[in-house]
Amino acid sequence: MKKNIQANLNLTKSLSDFQENVTKLVELTDVKEWDGQIIKSREQLS
Repeated sequence: MKKNIQANLNLTKSLSDFQENVTKLVELTDVKEWDGQIIKSREQLS
C-alpha cells in the first residue's frame, strides 16, 4: 500500500504527526503471541 505524504513545512505539526503515528505502531499488546506477519500487516494498515 502506498501513502501519499504531503509536504509540510510546519516542523511542530510534522513532529506531532510523527509522534502520533509512531506511538500507534509501538503500542503492542500480547507481544509474545505476535509474529512478523502480524506486525507487518499492522504497519500497513496505519
